[in-house]
Amino acid sequence: RLPEVFAHLLTVRLDEGRTHSAVRVPRTALDADAAIGTIVDAFVGARLFVSDRTMAGEAVISIAHESLISQWPRLARWVADNEAFLERRAQLMIEAQQWRHHAEEPARLIPTGPRLDEAEDFLASHVKALPPAITEYIGASTRLHRSAGKLVWLGLGAALALLIIISVAATLATVLSISTRAASMPVAIALLTSFTGLSGASASSSLAMRI
Repeated sequence: RLPEVFAHLLTVRLDEGRTHSAVRVPRTALDADAAIGTIVDAFVGARLFVSDRTMAGEAVISIAHESLISQWPRLARWVADNEAFLERRAQLMIEAQQWRHHAEEPARLIPTGPRLDEAEDFLASHVKALPPAITEYIGASTRLHRSAGKLVWLGLGAALALLIIISVAATLATVLSISTRAASMPVAIALLTSFTGLSGASASSSLAMRI
């Protein structure tokens, strides 16, 4: 379980040449798992971790000295093996902070496509090692994508319904036209017979050819 603790207490500063740095983490984030809380207490007792409080009185935990990142063999190996994870998390944190800084503008969320797919996979694989800011950022991006997808389907549904209505209306118009012509046929035959002297059968045949 120690790697999980390392994941909380370390970060990469992308704006400082990708240097590794220790961060202070709320004790509550580590105490959620009793086993991890026990490990933290043991390392605090060994003076490898430091327990402190913020100005607001919140209990926090951090690595005692940043020099331990390179001098503590087990920690140095973990950093080397998880370089990609640390950098990706740091990048997502920058994006999440920018999203918050700009009043959570939808335009600053992760766009639909490979980037969002990758972010969702990253969240699923490392959910316990990600701070709330990142999980909220990815979650908001996913919700926006789903909402947009629903709107697209609603639009397609409305367009299909309109096509069906137009098709039905055209069919009804055709049926009514045929019915109207059929209903007026006896009158037309009588008039044609009267004016032309044709027999009823001949007049009917003549009208049928014209229709």
